[in-house]
Amino acid sequence: SRRGFWPTVMVILPFVLVFVPLMMYNVARFGSPLNFGNKYQLTVFDANTAQFPHSSVFSIAFYYLFQPMSLIGIFPFVSSTQMPGLLYFPLEPSEGGFFTFVAPFAIILFLAPWVYSKKRHFIIKNNFRDNNNSKYLTARHIVIFMISISCVSSFLALLADSLLGGFSQRYISDFAVVLMVAVLLVFFTCSPAKTSTPELEQSKKLFMGIIFILVLLAFIAEFFALFMTSRYGSLLTDVPWHYFPVQSWFLFMS
Repeated sequence: SRRGFWPTVMVILPFVLVFVPLMMYNVARFGSPLNFGNKYQLTVFDANTAQFPHSSVFSIAFYYLFQPMSLIGIFPFVSSTQMPGLLYFPLEPSEGGFFTFVAPFAIILFLAPWVYSKKRHFIIKNNFRDNNNSKYLTARHIVIFMISISCVSSFLALLADSLLGGFSQRYISDFAVVLMVAVLLVFFTCSPAKTSTPELEQSKKLFMGIIFILVLLAFIAEFFALFMTSRYGSLLTDVPWHYFPVQSWFLFMS
């Protein structure tokens, strides 16, 4: 719109001011505006000449998204997972996938088709005090667009990480940050501020209770994962004076 033209320009301008000089610098160094030097890093493999089977990308993507966590019977109760059959890929210790360990509450993202449904899409309208139909349609289109673009963007980042970098637990943040935008939109759409019937209110409470339990489980799992000895940045290696006092709390379970 005319009213939003200059605010849009001001949002885009910082990216232009930063990335145009960077791309010129890349051309001077590597001959390509899109080569940021990632292939010339000092790492565990020669990224400049490495070629991996494209079909194995799906295995890596599975590990990123759905690799189950590994539970053990002694402190810290979680351990690194197994990833067999991909020896030609660079692999770092895995604690578990995005949906199965890092953010199990994000599984509500699979409710997105319900959000897209016109018949069941009264929820967004209930979140607006003004029941004007045009505002409802605009809100619905914005929500659907944002969920779609977030999922597509994060999927492309996931494929890039899987193909170019193999597996690293920290790479999950490359796509998870964008994917959480879609998760939050689905969450707020499925838990409306206002409900029209007692049945919907009960459903909302049940939904919120499930999300609370999943968030709590994620918090507990991530807390104990800090004490894994096989992970990078283990507290046992970096700050053992924090590791051993917490370990002593669970000696009775050894």
